[in-house]
Amino acid sequence: MALQFNHISKNALEELFEKDLTKSLHQYHNGIVKYTLSKQEVYNELVKNFIDKNGEDNYRLIDEMLNYNPGDIFNVVRNYLGISYSLGANQVLTEFKINKKHNLSHYEKIDVLAETEDVMNDIQMAYYDMMKSILIKNIGLKSSFASFINEIHTQFNKSKFKKRKTFIPNFPTIKNIVNNVKIAVTSKMTTKGMSQVLKSMGKVRLMRYETQADEKVSSICRKWHGVTMPINQIEGIIPQHQNCRCRWIPDT
Repeated sequence: MALQFNHISKNALEELFEKDLTKSLHQYHNGIVKYTLSKQEVYNELVKNFIDKNGEDNYRLIDEMLNYNPGDIFNVVRNYLGISYSLGANQVLTEFKINKKHNLSHYEKIDVLAETEDVMNDIQMAYYDMMKSILIKNIGLKSSFASFINEIHTQFNKSKFKKRKTFIPNFPTIKNIVNNVKIAVTSKMTTKGMSQVLKSMGKVRLMRYETQADEKVSSICRKWHGVTMPINQIEGIIPQHQNCRCRWIPDT
């Protein structure tokens, strides 16, 4: 999909990101189940080892059971984080009536790539921990392979709809992961893009912290509202927490 980065609003960006990331996570679920179905012999060997009290190869076998391909999630996250960075940069260019479009530099692309890898690590570790917990539980119960697969389906059906309070719970949920990445992580990258362009222009020295000033503002963020800081010190402060909606604006 071709997007006009310098015209797209952050809300519209978040809606597109939510749609694409949700689709990718559903595909990831399907990929995990498909991969696990191909490992029946490995599962049966793990159960047999548990019954025989033989732990010689179990770590290797467990890692083999949990070696999932993340599919298209990486590309989706990297694409939208790059768009978020450019969105922040282009907002500055528009504000100062500079008729040009920001293109990511080599170093900015590296920055986006590093952030993408951090997000992917969080997502993959959440699913790894979830699946390992299910696997160990079923091995301990000496469950059949069919029962093991059924529990995976049950958990995934729950995770499609239920929203939890933390980004990386024991059992990750699609809604939780999507909300955090589309709001908090994109805000972080938008702020980076904005601050880098402002620093290169040398026209703004101070930035002001701004919340949404409504009843949903957290106690963590509320005390920051109106705080000003030098522009070279603002990166890494937002997001303050999951689903953080705050932003930095030039204090002019």
